[in-house]
Amino acid sequence: MERIKSVDILRGFSMFWMMVIQLLDFVSNNYIMSVNWERASPFWLITHDHVNWLPYFCVISGVSVWLMVTKRLEKGQSKLHIFVRGWQRYGYYITLSMLLCLWCMRWDTFIWLNEIIGAIGVYAFITLILTLIFYKHEWIFPILAVSLCFIGYYHGHKFDPILKWNQYRFYWMLPMWFWGVFFAKYIAKKDKDKLLTGSIMLFLFFVLFELIEKSEIRYSQRDFTFIIFNSALVILSFAILSSIDLNPQSWIYKHLDYFGRHSLFFYVFHLAVYFKLIRYTGLFQCFDPLPSIILMIMGILFMYLLRRALPESRWF
Repeated sequence: MERIKSVDILRGFSMFWMMVIQLLDFVSNNYIMSVNWERASPFWLITHDHVNWLPYFCVISGVSVWLMVTKRLEKGQSKLHIFVRGWQRYGYYITLSMLLCLWCMRWDTFIWLNEIIGAIGVYAFITLILTLIFYKHEWIFPILAVSLCFIGYYHGHKFDPILKWNQYRFYWMLPMWFWGVFFAKYIAKKDKDKLLTGSIMLFLFFVLFELIEKSEIRYSQRDFTFIIFNSALVILSFAILSSIDLNPQSWIYKHLDYFGRHSLFFYVFHLAVYFKLIRYTGLFQCFDPLPSIILMIMGILFMYLLRRALPESRWF
């Protein structure tokens, strides 16, 4: 199975957007994480609530799980072999998360899955298992996604005694992975009509729920409306890209593809080095908007040039 250009583009976009948001969070004194949500500027609210990098990454990761399973099955590999390879791959993510938490944060951050690489490793492995079980029956994934959304919205408080410290809870993370698995075959086929129809249906579902519950889209709440709206936005992005003849030699494609292929390096470096340095020097969330933007641009440029200078690696 050949590489899917739209997946490369959006994976790179989500990683680039993550670095913009994260680096600003590290240095800015008026960023959304350093002030009350009620006092945050509209721009910061939009970046967190309506154009958040995490749903892009989760949906794309769900797509990647389905593509990986399909590619390996077409090569004649057994489901058991794919399961073992998945365990090795996602186990690597979880181990890396543990090391990052010990270096930059605290042990309980890892235990409660509050570090995103560890959460991705766990939820990717769950998605892989379900994809192997329900392969060729992907219609089950929208049912699972909507069911988890409802469980989280109406009964999420019941999990608070167990998951009260967990940011990346299963009932709002897994639905985004499941939408990726369901739409993966249409993305692979560049079926823009099915993708457009799917995104419209998700948007209509979101509007209907808004009319009934009148719930705001808030990343801080990580509820039904945030999941459905942002999942629909990601699928719409795939529909748009599927209708465009993407040129692999174009400047934007090559650079976004590079960010996507080396996403693990950029994530690890921005946390293990940039974040650690900012914390150690006492400059965490100390700068006004303009210096923060300059530092963010310099940080991304430095990481990009450093990765270019390093040899290629299958791990980073």
